Amino acid sequence: MEQSEIGFKMDGLVEMTREKYALHLPDIYREYLGGEMSEAEVRERLEHQKKLKGRLGEVNLTAIQEHEALKERYTFITTQKQDLLDSIASLQEAIRKINKTCLDDSARRSGMWTKN
Repeated sequence: MEQSEIGFKMDGLVEMTREKYALHLPDIYREYLGGEMSEAEVRERLEHQKKLKGRLGEVNLTAIQEHEALKERYTFITTQKQDLLDSIASLQEAIRKINKTCLDDSARRSGMWTKN
């Protein structure tokens, strides 16, 4: 039972690695076993990997959450901006209609006074 569970977990990890990183672990493992390296080569490669890791610097573990919060805030502000622009356009249209109505009424009334 325990071996089948381990095999199932290993298959899941192989599949996840293939999907997430586009790597086929069985091939990589065969290459690893096939490559003969001296102890000095292994130490040199290890040091090189450590230097590469050191150049990465600190990792911000909350970067994903911060990005999501900023994205959500950006969406909110963008929506608010569009709502304000729509409101301004609506108010300008209302003012235009009121002005037209006032001018029409004023012209009609002044026409009535000139007729009297």
